Amino acid sequence: MNLLYITDGDISKVKNASSHFFAMAQALQDLGHRLTIVAPIYALTGGTKQINGLNVRFLPSITKGIVGYAFFQAYQTLYLTWRCLFKRPDAIYARSGFTNFAPLLVAKLFRVPHFMEINGLIEDEFEARGKSRHIINLIQRWNRFALPKATALVAVTEGIKNELNKRKGIPLDRIHVIPNGTDTQRFQSMDKSTSRVALGLETSKKQLGFVGTFRKWQGLHILMEAFKDYPELSEHYDLVLVGDSGDSYEAALRQVVSDNKLTNIQFYGRIDHDDIPSVIATFDICLAPFIRERNEVIGLSPLKLFEYLSCARPVLSTKIPGVQSVIERSCSGWLCEPDSAQSLAETLLEAAKTTDADLSNMGAKGRDYCINHHSWKALATQLVTTIHESV
Repeated sequence: MNLLYITDGDISKVKNASSHFFAMAQALQDLGHRLTIVAPIYALTGGTKQINGLNVRFLPSITKGIVGYAFFQAYQTLYLTWRCLFKRPDAIYARSGFTNFAPLLVAKLFRVPHFMEINGLIEDEFEARGKSRHIINLIQRWNRFALPKATALVAVTEGIKNELNKRKGIPLDRIHVIPNGTDTQRFQSMDKSTSRVALGLETSKKQLGFVGTFRKWQGLHILMEAFKDYPELSEHYDLVLVGDSGDSYEAALRQVVSDNKLTNIQFYGRIDHDDIPSVIATFDICLAPFIRERNEVIGLSPLKLFEYLSCARPVLSTKIPGVQSVIERSCSGWLCEPDSAQSLAETLLEAAKTTDADLSNMGAKGRDYCINHHSWKALATQLVTTIHESV
């Protein structure tokens, strides 16, 4: 299959946020499909650049903001028109397609099947950030026009699928759920003791760990509250928090640790994405204490969860749609109530009784489940099937 694979996001450097895009593209290419990857670059000129073994056609966007966005859309329309005239694709696949109108315009003009991947509800995200009501209304009008005209939509969670049906009137049979995944070759089980010595994270207790950006919806403030209110947790566990946010939320977390002399909690700082597997290897139990706000309506399909499981580490998370089902089906961890320090603490205390052999067994089950259901190869195969069945 000859596929135009498009994003309107900045992927000029491989970051955590763009790792999903490249991983799926690589998996599609490994399955034998021909990809033309198209993305913006904030410069006066574009060109083709190789990233992670993939050729990316960067189109100039001049600068960030409305002017740069308009320039990119105009340039993208011309480029996609040229591609459809002289190297016609079998399908156009646009990731984060909520506000990217050029792929739909060209697809309709040349009658090429067009697919849009939806990772969230951008109007909700803009409203939460305090964006202009005029911009939000404009996006909503565009979505009411554009979404029904796509050949099919690909949502990363059942919650997003249901909201698209309820808010936009898209028939459920035209919305396909393909969750996030991980690179199961790169995220593998590593020796715990060796990793701890190498990274200076040796401990005689069970080690809890979190990896990610510190945001309220990740629930780290609930975790801090649990350690503050239940001192017995510190008798069983050391806690390593890997990442940062550099804002008032992180400052508040650090203040709780300082004020309550929680010396068993360590802020490790931000690390490169390539170093994540070796850090996860030092954990006995990985944490993902998501809260209800932002998560309960649309659900979650977090990369972090699949990276934990792929590294064969059990996970303690909350009963949030998309996360709960993975933990239950894989038999790879524990679930507590979201937004409850008491439930989190009680679940952690129960998990503290788990033997090393049982922890290892749970981790192995999680990895097996991840390989079978959330490897990029499995998800790319699912995407190809979806495209073929929709045209």
